[in-house]
Amino acid sequence: MRVEIARIPSSSIATNEAFMVDIPNNLDGLIGLTRNPAWKIDIEGGDGAAMSDQMSFGNGAYAAIAGYPHLTIPLASIDGLPVGISIIGPAWSDAELLKMGSDLESNSELF
Repeated sequence: MRVEIARIPSSSIATNEAFMVDIPNNLDGLIGLTRNPAWKIDIEGGDGAAMSDQMSFGNGAYAAIAGYPHLTIPLASIDGLPVGISIIGPAWSDAELLKMGSDLESNSELF
């Protein structure tokens, strides 16, 4: 498996333009952080209060919007809380995504 980096302008991501067209033929998929780290439990304030001081980012929704297959695997932790990595592939690439995920997860010590 060969990995190349492709950058999508943040203005395209913010408006979902990046996923309104097909993933380019020269890419097997897109890789990014799934979403912000898990948050610590706030028993009194609930999730809203607990998330108020959290970083917020994510890629999983783009796959859902476009109808593309999406796989999440564990990657690392930020401040002791887990973070996953998303692999998003073009339509009907489910088997290839599972292979990529397996390759990445079995080599996670390299991250």
